[in-house]
Amino acid sequence: MRRKLWVVMSCLLVMLLVLSACGGGSNNNSNQPAASGQPAASSQPAASSQPAASNQPAASSQPAASGQPAASSQPSAPDASQDKKVTINWGTQLSPVAQRGRSIQYFIDILTEKSGGSIEVNMYWSGSLFEAATGWEEVMVGTADVATISAGTALDHFVVEPAASLFIASAPLSFDNACKLMQELYDMTPALQEEWAQLIPMAWDSAGGELYIMSTSPIRSLDDFKGKTFRYVGDYVGDMIRDFGAIGVKMPLSEAPDALAKGIIDGSIQAVYNMKDLNYIDSCKYATGLGILTTVGLQTFIREDRVGQMSPAQRQVFMEALELYREEIWRCAAEAEEDAIKFCWDNGAEIIRLSDAEYVQIRESIDSFVSPEIDKLNDKGYDGTKLYNDVQALITKYTK
Repeated sequence: MRRKLWVVMSCLLVMLLVLSACGGGSNNNSNQPAASGQPAASSQPAASSQPAASNQPAASSQPAASGQPAASSQPSAPDASQDKKVTINWGTQLSPVAQRGRSIQYFIDILTEKSGGSIEVNMYWSGSLFEAATGWEEVMVGTADVATISAGTALDHFVVEPAASLFIASAPLSFDNACKLMQELYDMTPALQEEWAQLIPMAWDSAGGELYIMSTSPIRSLDDFKGKTFRYVGDYVGDMIRDFGAIGVKMPLSEAPDALAKGIIDGSIQAVYNMKDLNYIDSCKYATGLGILTTVGLQTFIREDRVGQMSPAQRQVFMEALELYREEIWRCAAEAEEDAIKFCWDNGAEIIRLSDAEYVQIRESIDSFVSPEIDKLNDKGYDGTKLYNDVQALITKYTK
């Protein structure tokens, strides 16, 4: 009996000890000093009281490891593909197979690619849209948005640019440098900009390279000018050939091949690559170099309001394509001249050079028109003397 009582008492004692231990374990540890003497974990601010992750500076706004702005802050190429479509009507006298026509197609291809098709160009053969002599007026009233014409076809309006073209005519400039000179002159000459009000220049251009007479009979000296009728562009060119006894006529570029074939004119004064591009070689078996550049001026422009209809992204890609277009014109012009000379020799057309003394006479003839042109500008209220001096300074710059 005693033994059983002892066992029961022992069990009760063990149970009391266990309950005591469990009761001590239920005390809140936060009320006890931490073993390290630091506040217990529960005394630290709760995680929810810390600034949220979204309040921290975004990773992309931190300087990149290289010290450069992170990629997300870099400007990206504009995406114009989703912008509202803008259609540009472009009138030209240039066949798409001609050298300058190919340059236009190059520009259209680049523009279409860069804009994702949101800028569309519709080309019109100018014979069906407007005549060269009225091209500027037709563009101004909105028949076309872009024109490839010469200021020399609207001399009742253009005064400053034809004078500037004359002032560089006898200078020893390469074709691309002559175009760059005219661009810089435009940028620094308010009177020149005013002539192209409401229009944005696209390309200073010309027929490209040296001026040639492509003719149905040989022009081997200045004496052979006498009594001949030549198609020309640029007043000073017409004045020069008249100095040597020729008759000058203006006509649209598209009409010149037919006029040559019918004997209406004896030759056309242009770049030699027209022997190939406009098939002058069918009628002309001679091409005589004149030792001066083709008339350089603003040949291509676009209505300002049409560009204004473009989105910012479209305007950016338009200007990027335009820079490439200008470079393509200059590059192709040099290649086309070399190719055309070879084409002439290969197809039975003769390339003729005048004597050095006759080239001097041609330049002297052109220079003789400069002083009257300066006086004419001054009489019309322009500062012709300053324009001439500015041109001479640029000639020096671009011939170094």
